Amino acid sequence: MHPEHFITTGNQRALPRSRRVPFSHMGPVDTRIWQAALAYGLMPAERYEYDVRLGGMVALGIDREHQLREMWETLLKKRVDVLAWRNGVAWIIEVKPVASFAALGQCLGYGDMWKRLEGKGQPVKLACVCAVPDPDLLPTYQRLGVEVVSLPEAVALEVLSPHQAR
Repeated sequence: MHPEHFITTGNQRALPRSRRVPFSHMGPVDTRIWQAALAYGLMPAERYEYDVRLGGMVALGIDREHQLREMWETLLKKRVDVLAWRNGVAWIIEVKPVASFAALGQCLGYGDMWKRLEGKGQPVKLACVCAVPDPDLLPTYQRLGVEVVSLPEAVALEVLSPHQAR
């Protein structure tokens, strides 16, 4: 497998920069949502870890000596937005503007991967921190054991406001 066929020059330049900020893989809107959730104490925890990587087994097909192997391994891993530790329990948190089907799938998939690869039999909780919940999906989230934590309405409107994009 030749990663240079898939990795752009821009990806190569971005890799060192990506390690300089705490939630490097979150976009600007997700970052504002998470910062607001922290400011309002919506997801309290003793410790937070960001951009937690799981999986990436496809990279095993790349020659260990290849100059782009590290980047390829990094790009192939699935990235959990936030891993929060509360009372010894891991919380896998996906941050999204809307608690959508996509966010639900990510929460469930990351939860399953965590249990298989990292959890060592420990309990794990799943949460979607969002600006706005989808009322149609709230019963589904609840039934599947994924907590939805949404911002207060006024705060959600502010973080989603187009003038915040600057």
